[in-house]
Amino acid sequence: GGGGGVLLGGGGSKGGGGGYGGSWDNLGAQQQQAQGSGEEVDTLACKAMGFGKEELEQFFQSLEGFVKFIHKTKNCFVKYASAHHAGQALQASRSFGYEADFAKFSMY
Repeated sequence: GGGGGVLLGGGGSKGGGGGYGGSWDNLGAQQQQAQGSGEEVDTLACKAMGFGKEELEQFFQSLEGFVKFIHKTKNCFVKYASAHHAGQALQASRSFGYEADFAKFSMY
């Protein structure tokens, strides 16, 4: 008896290269347009009890982007040029010791 085998051999080379480029023009440019979302409020509400109207107004007026100040008996409302400015003013007022937060609405 006997046997035989066939040896299969092969060689190959894998090669290839490719690349592509694209430009994403204005990607995300629309993200700033979100009206009506809670993050876009440009007005702060601050507890006014224990503080003078002039003191509060001078403080908020000194911050960048200030637009308008309204003083009520217990609270004051401060409008800024943008939600970004309002956010900066919020941090500043809190570090100064005021009880402030974003208002539930944007003042006109």
